Amino acid sequence: MKESAQKEPTQSEKLEWEQANEWWRMLSQMRRRDMMLFTAAQGAVLTIIGVNLLALGPDGYALSALAFLIALIGLNNERRLYRYLSEFRARGIRIEEQYGMLLLTKATEKVKKPRGSVRSTIAFQAYYASIAVGWLALWIINAL
Repeated sequence: MKESAQKEPTQSEKLEWEQANEWWRMLSQMRRRDMMLFTAAQGAVLTIIGVNLLALGPDGYALSALAFLIALIGLNNERRLYRYLSEFRARGIRIEEQYGMLLLTKATEKVKKPRGSVRSTIAFQAYYASIAVGWLALWIINAL
């Protein structure tokens, strides 16, 4: 866990490192739960609107507006959660660098290596944004 030439982290630094890891874990779980709830809400709206998707009435517009708002909220939540995740990871890595610890550092290196994989935050934001754009497109189609 530490190199022999480096000093031992203080209790408060150990606690901060552990809490950074715990927050990172919790926020990662939260963003996936948010996506599940978001997907369920979008599916429910689509199920209710159903066959009237291309001929929306007032109730369809109201429900789709709610779904659009949920998409914007989901996008905003993802952006905020990612910023928190990034800062907790960065702080944990700074503590590791100071004391020769490697858990977060090595994990981050491993995750960045695979070619062809997309960062979760990019995928999540694209998902939320594409649903919001889909609702906008549906309104345009219905207006024509």
